[in-house]
Amino acid sequence: MDLKRTVEAVLESGVCPPDQAMAILRHLEGGRPGSEETRMLNRLREALETGEVRIPAASRYRNIMEELVWAEVERRCEDPAVLRAVRTNLHDIMAYALNRLPPLYATSLEGAAFQRHRAEAELGGLVASRVDEALATTARKPEWHPERVPLVDDPAPRLIEALQRLGEAR
Repeated sequence: MDLKRTVEAVLESGVCPPDQAMAILRHLEGGRPGSEETRMLNRLREALETGEVRIPAASRYRNIMEELVWAEVERRCEDPAVLRAVRTNLHDIMAYALNRLPPLYATSLEGAAFQRHRAEAELGGLVASRVDEALATTARKPEWHPERVPLVDDPAPRLIEALQRLGEAR
C-alpha cells in the first residue's frame, strides 16, 4: 500500500497498527516526502498528538491471522458498494471475523512467514468467509452498543518524533 493510502486508512480507523507505523517510518527514513505527502503526514502527526489516532504497543509476538483479516477487510472495502454498506468501525468487523478464526501466533520473522504461508494455503477461504459474515452482520446492526468505550493504547513515540521532525524541516 502506498503512503497516501496508508495514512488515509490510519486517519479513517483511528488506529495505526505497528506494521503500518513501520511502513510510514521506512518511508520517512527513505527520503524527503513531497508536498502532498508532507501535508498528509502533518495531519497524521496532529492526530497522534491529540489522541485522535493511537498506535498500539508492539509486542514480541503477533497473531498473523490479524494481518490476513485486515488485508481481506481492506481489499473488500475498496469496493464502493461494500464501503457504503459498512457503517461501523472497521475494527468491529476485524474483531467479529477474528473471533471466528483460529489464532496463528509467531515470535520471529521466520515464524511469521511460516504462519502466513500456512494460513494463506489452508485458511484463505475461511478468512474470506468470516470477513463476509462480519461485513453482513455489521451492515445489519451498525449501532452496536454506541455507549462502548474503545480500547486505548499508548502512541508510539518514535513515529511522533519522526513526524515532528518533518514538521520542523518545513
